Amino acid sequence: WENHVEGQRLKQDGDNFRNKLNTQQLFEEWCKTVTQKNHGLTGKIFATETTRTPNGPITRLKVNFSPEIIMLSKEVRNIRVLGFRVPLPIINKSHQANVLYPFAVSLIESVRTYDNAIAKLADSPSSQLLVASLKRDIQNHISEGASYVWESYRLEPFVHKFSEAIYNFQERVDELINVESIIELELKSLDTCVYKQQSFTDILAKIQRCVDDLSLRLYSNLQQWVQQLDEQIEKKLAHRLYLGIQQWTIVLKKNPGDDDQHQQHKGDRYHMVNGERQGSFYADDDDYGQVPTTPSTLSHPQLELLPVIKTLLHQIRTSNQLLYIDPPINDARHQLISQLYDYEGIVINQKRIAHSRYQIGVETESEYKTTFKNLLTKLPTSAGSSKVLE
Repeated sequence: WENHVEGQRLKQDGDNFRNKLNTQQLFEEWCKTVTQKNHGLTGKIFATETTRTPNGPITRLKVNFSPEIIMLSKEVRNIRVLGFRVPLPIINKSHQANVLYPFAVSLIESVRTYDNAIAKLADSPSSQLLVASLKRDIQNHISEGASYVWESYRLEPFVHKFSEAIYNFQERVDELINVESIIELELKSLDTCVYKQQSFTDILAKIQRCVDDLSLRLYSNLQQWVQQLDEQIEKKLAHRLYLGIQQWTIVLKKNPGDDDQHQQHKGDRYHMVNGERQGSFYADDDDYGQVPTTPSTLSHPQLELLPVIKTLLHQIRTSNQLLYIDPPINDARHQLISQLYDYEGIVINQKRIAHSRYQIGVETESEYKTTFKNLLTKLPTSAGSSKVLE
């Protein structure tokens, strides 16, 4: 058929198409390219790269492994299936890539995880204190790995050790961030909670449990971190104590007749006997914070309740043609001071956060150091007990 006129044309078209399907030239170009390229199968396993940022250049750690090597073994396998004879140097590179590929992927993932964990800590400088020892250990691992090459027989144990250290670091960072978020919420609660003993105790107990968890997990520099936390708590409690004394002063100076609700609240403590008002001298212990405030007396929007000052009833009596007050005015002053101290004690008797509750052999500290009694020395002079009662 190829001798016919139309057959000759058909044969010529077929030969031309066969020549176009010849991939030998493409194969030779591929061999040349692979041979000339350095696929990162030699040299150090770690390298550094410098990137520019708005804050200046930053040097980052990276794995000295070319992404193209990942595709080399697949290309060699597919080309051999097509019937081409791959040069021996390229086959050796492919085999070496198959051996190093799992280690390289593990190192790349570990470095990426480490960078992400460090980024999470960037917004919380205080948290870096707690993971300083873990970070130092990882930096020691990196220093050790910087001396290794891909051909090293110690590569495999190093990769396993490095990945375990990175995983532990990431786990501890995530745990720390979660604990700090809980503590942050509790710190905000100190600004808004009701001025009651149990309210402050519950909040500080939750914070203490978080610190205990960190202590059991052996975070580094916990003592310094707790000192910073204690300063924040002390500042918030000092502010609440100052506002509380202001509210106590408002109640002390307030005329009970100006508030019908207050008068009604007091009225049920007394009963009439022979035309005279009789009854208990004092309000109940749990009456603190039970009287509703009015907008004119409330000096801080976060305080919803005013304290109740226990009432002392004085009588004017006559003895031997002398008038006297029973009980004496000095007793009233003494009772008011005692009530004010009790009201201040809602804050100043709270336990400070301790970092070493589970440590054996720790010396016992004085009550002054384990509570917030020093807050009274940090209040403005106008807020002191003596100034309030003048």
